[in-house]
Amino acid sequence: MRLGHFDALKPICPACRINGQQEALRIEEVLLEEGGHILQARILCAACFREFPVIDGIPILLPDVRGYIQQNALALLMRQDLGAPLRSLVGDCLGPTGPYEQARLYLSSYADEHWGDLEPGSSLCVGSVQRVMGVGLELAGPVSGPRLDLGCSLGRTTFLSASQTEDLCLGVDLNFSMLSTAGRILRGGEVAYDRRRLGIVYDPVRFGVTMPGAERVDFWLADAATPPFADGSFSVVSSLNLIDCLPSPAGHPEVLAQLLRPGGRAILCTPFDWAPHATAIEGWLGGHSQRGPDRGASEPVLRNLLIQAGFSTVALHDRVPWSIRLHARSSMSYEVELWVGERA
Repeated sequence: MRLGHFDALKPICPACRINGQQEALRIEEVLLEEGGHILQARILCAACFREFPVIDGIPILLPDVRGYIQQNALALLMRQDLGAPLRSLVGDCLGPTGPYEQARLYLSSYADEHWGDLEPGSSLCVGSVQRVMGVGLELAGPVSGPRLDLGCSLGRTTFLSASQTEDLCLGVDLNFSMLSTAGRILRGGEVAYDRRRLGIVYDPVRFGVTMPGAERVDFWLADAATPPFADGSFSVVSSLNLIDCLPSPAGHPEVLAQLLRPGGRAILCTPFDWAPHATAIEGWLGGHSQRGPDRGASEPVLRNLLIQAGFSTVALHDRVPWSIRLHARSSMSYEVELWVGERA
């Protein structure tokens, strides 16, 4: 966590935010700092006295910190110093089920998608996320002020946004393993992860990168439904393939509007890939009730919610290709809808 981002963005307590209060957070104690990055610290809300930890450079700013740590203890405590042979051995012992393998699988696919095209000699067909983000930023145009990348995953889109502005850029996600990997790339300029070949066979990947604008980037752990920021904190907010992963997607356009300054731009894309493990069917925007007025379509439901939140459409691109690598012989393809809007 960079102190400059904390001071400039002035995060508020996410628990107090739920109750309609905007109480400022403060850094209570710094335990470890290195190269301008706070790696371990305690953050405090003076109003409700909740504490929020900074672990491996990632501040965890959630209303229910206790619940998150209980559910994600493996990711938070996972060792980063094991060599590739030992990581492979541990993976063989734990087998193809359970949280360890799930974390490795997700990290492999999303790291390939975000960074695989920069590996020297790479022939991977990856990079959809930065291509879509690039189009979205171009359509959004030059807008002055801090930028927020919701659901940033491993951070390539946050770096891309920073390369096109002189303002601060912040990437936010709920996945600690992905954020800590993005943080290590930010601090050390090195991409390092295990790439899935087949089954539970993974090959170590390691290479250096230089990202323009990296000095303006930081990564925090927060919930897109309860972001720890005062209203009107950002000029651009991006939300790529996020809305169909939320428990309550209908509220997402309103959150985007609250985060943006008047005249700010939102970049949103989604394949409308509804799944009950992420969103209860009652919360889907379309994808059911094909006997209704929209005949089960998701697109008109989302567009109506964006209008209700106070957005006007700047650009709309339908069926933009997006694919993600699963392993050496498999990939998953989508056609996303890319929308750019302006807050009235």
